[in-house]
Amino acid sequence: MAESVVSVSKDLEKFIKDKLFIKFNSIVPKIKDIIMTGYDELSNLVNDPQSKTNPTLFRDDFVNSLDSFFYIEDTKDTMNLHVPDMDTFDFSGRLKIIQTIFEGVAGTYVEISNEDYMKIFTTGIISSDFIQGQESLRGSVFLVRYNDDIKNIESRLKKLFIKYPFSNMSSFSVLEEGEKFVNDNIDQWVEESIEDATKSLSKSLKGA
Repeated sequence: MAESVVSVSKDLEKFIKDKLFIKFNSIVPKIKDIIMTGYDELSNLVNDPQSKTNPTLFRDDFVNSLDSFFYIEDTKDTMNLHVPDMDTFDFSGRLKIIQTIFEGVAGTYVEISNEDYMKIFTTGIISSDFIQGQESLRGSVFLVRYNDDIKNIESRLKKLFIKYPFSNMSSFSVLEEGEKFVNDNIDQWVEESIEDATKSLSKSLKGA
């Protein structure tokens, strides 16, 4: 009798894991959709069509990274659903600018092209100490705080730099919305999976 109980218990665990796997797989596209909805809304904040930091320019890269994320982890004893956050999402390469946008910045910044950056650096318009530490975006655009030094450079170059559209903005909860969706519903999904697994096991035992 004891062996039979143990066998049923193991069978139930397997049924539950299988149901959770199916459930989680159906949830992953919804998580992506929620995150992408928040991502696409960021472009509405960009007024200058010449901006090189418009999230639209990096959308394909972001989608690829989102698709590459490891959402479902099947261990020996558990079935886990992971949601990307600021620590686990891959912001490498071109997506560093998206990470900067998500994190938010204090102050007003301008976008300086690689060509102008090198012109400023090589002609000594500003010192190397000023250049050092400035963040490179996309490998061809630099994000620099807009101050009197930059205003003087604009005057010398006879051009206005494009304002960074996300200047003086707090962080954006784009990835967090996916996590919130899961946290709000995970208990229900687990309960549904257990209920489905119990029914499936019951049918299996009756048919045995």
